[in-house]
Amino acid sequence: MALEHLSLSFCSEITDRGLRLLSDLPLKSFNLSSCYKISDRGLAFLKAMPLESLNLSHCYKVSDAGMTQLGECPLKKIEIWGCPKVSKGALEALNIETISIEDRSK
Repeated sequence: MALEHLSLSFCSEITDRGLRLLSDLPLKSFNLSSCYKISDRGLAFLKAMPLESLNLSHCYKVSDAGMTQLGECPLKKIEIWGCPKVSKGALEALNIETISIEDRSK
């Protein structure tokens, strides 16, 4: 049985290089919220995964350029609040069923 769901939320030492090392995992759900060192370059490693759900909330280095890297993923849901460099337009271009861009914890 392969690992399909992984949460690294608040793992402050996860970097783009770490994502490269995880890129062979057949993850369907990946939570990277508050992984502050993740950038657009790291998102390129996610496109090899069969991701359906991704949480990038408070990944401040992620931008519109990184969102284009995710176009090859079969994403159905993305949570991305607290990412000021990501525009609604970039998210809409991904054609994802569910996009959460507001922090509901307030």
